[in-house]
Amino acid sequence: MKNTQTQISTAFTDALESMSGFFYEMNPDLDMCYDYVCEIAEIDSFVDNKEAWDMFYEAWEKVAEENFIDV
Repeated sequence: MKNTQTQISTAFTDALESMSGFFYEMNPDLDMCYDYVCEIAEIDSFVDNKEAWDMFYEAWEKVAEENFIDV
């Protein structure tokens, strides 16, 4: 069963850090990266946690720019 808490955990930050490799292999859009982070962190959602969302979006922007994707 997945964790439904939206607290920022080590698994969440690890998922953000691993997003670069996922991005390189899959060329995902924002929604795919969101799903990836939820799956890796074993959470259902984090959109209700502004700090988590901001961390995710900043990480997504960084990997998108690294892969020459306009955000």
